[in-house]
Parts: sequence; C-alpha cells; structure tokens
Amino acid sequence: MVIGRAEADVIKGFLPDEAYEELLSSEKRYALCAVDSDDRLCGAGTFDADKAAEIQEILVTVDHEGKLERFILERIVSVCEQLGCKGIGMDIYDEDDPAFYDKLLTGMGFIHSGLATVYRFMLSEVERCPLLKDIEPGKNIISLEEASEQQKKVFSNILKKNRVYDHFLNGDFDPSLSAVIIKDNAIDGCLLVSDSETEEGFEISFMYTQNPDDYMNTAQMMSYVKERLRGAFPEDVPGFVIATNENSDKIIRKLLPDAEIRDHCNTYILTL
Repeated sequence: MVIGRAEADVIKGFLPDEAYEELLSSEKRYALCAVDSDDRLCGAGTFDADKAAEIQEILVTVDHEGKLERFILERIVSVCEQLGCKGIGMDIYDEDDPAFYDKLLTGMGFIHSGLATVYRFMLSEVERCPLLKDIEPGKNIISLEEASEQQKKVFSNILKKNRVYDHFLNGDFDPSLSAVIIKDNAIDGCLLVSDSETEEGFEISFMYTQNPDDYMNTAQMMSYVKERLRGAFPEDVPGFVIATNENSDKIIRKLLPDAEIRDHCNTYILTL
C-alpha cells in the first residue's frame, strides 16, 4: 500500500517523528507500507517521487529484519517506474548497516556512485583556523541570494552535466549564508549552508569549484561564510561539512584541521 500525506495517520507512530513530519509537509513524499498476515504494519519505506526519485527511510520490525527490506525496495522501484521517474537514489549511513545494504542494492542493479565523509567541527574552530585568518574573500565572492536566476540555472546545468549534484536549484539552502564565486559573470563555485539549524547544529551541505585543485577559492568562500555564520549562530554551536571526494576531503582537513569524522554516506543510484 502506498500512501501520501492525506493518509499519513496510517503510519503515525511507526515512523520516527521527523520522517512523519516530512511525509506531512511534502506533496512528493510517499510511504510504502508492508503488512503481515494479521494485517499489522511490519515495514515501511519513504521516498520522494520526482524526476529523480530518492529513498529516504527503510524501516522494518525486528522479526522481519533482513527479510522484508528487499520486498519494500522492489515495490518502491515499481511505483517510481509507474510514476515516470528516470532514476532512484539512496544514501546509506554508518548506522544503516552498510554491508547489508551494499549487497542488497547492488544485487538489485543499483550502482555505488560515491562515498562521502561527514565531519563535525565547532564554529569557534573556524574562527581560530590560522589558514583562514589571513584570507580575505575577494569581491567576486557573493552570497547565493545575490546571484541571478540565470547564473544559478547555468551553474546547475554544469553540475548535472558533470554528474556532481542535482539539487542546486531546489535544495534546502540558506541563500544569505551560502556563498558563490563569480568568474566571467558566471558562477564558478559554491559553498552551500543548510536552510535551518539541525538538532545538533548547522550544516555545510555542499561545496564545489570547477577546478578541484583550487584551494584558494574554497578558502575565500569559507572565509566569507564564516562571517555570515558568526552573525547567525553562537560560537559553541557545532557544524557539519560533507566531503564528497578526495579533493574536498583534503581541503576540509586543511581548513578545519580539528574537525572529527562523524559519519560516512554511501550513495547508490538506479537508472530506470
């Protein structure tokens, strides 16, 4: 059974509170429910059914662990095909049993497209970073809200063409805290800050420059964002930043040497 927000009461109490609220708030968020022979809810999967669908949660009761996940995933794939989705993505974190899901997803035809590392740091550590103290953002570093719609559309197409990122135009970013670098009247890189404070702090959810070895541009954007964050959050608030490849990992280690690894995220993609 597939439900949307109008039927969300069916699954209330089974989903975590945050997942339930997200189901209520989005017209494109659905939940696939699995019931046992006694018509009791024993598993569920939530997913966004857009042009590029994304699976958010797979939950099963303890007595069905290891047996029901594939059934739920197969049904979600079938629903997404019927809705005309072009592909499906799913992120697996350390707490999700990566070995189990790697075998399951690759066995279903998903491709492992990348491993991201999630770092945790304190805003006060950014203030003390010796590499950032002497770096001033150039005049070509502006906030995301200052960039034109045309500049954002062109840059979004570049990210999609390079298979780097699909959510530049519709992600939950704070445009006043996020930064972009302008070159020849076009966006050449970005550092995006999440739209709201998480339970533990704020998040730098994506950073990119067209020249991956261009450490200085990233440092200037970080310096620019640092000033914005200082006005929005107290120093003792933690932040999170995601390294999506080896180059961004090296840059984070340079800019935030005291940051600690908090999590890993394996991304899987299935083309429909």
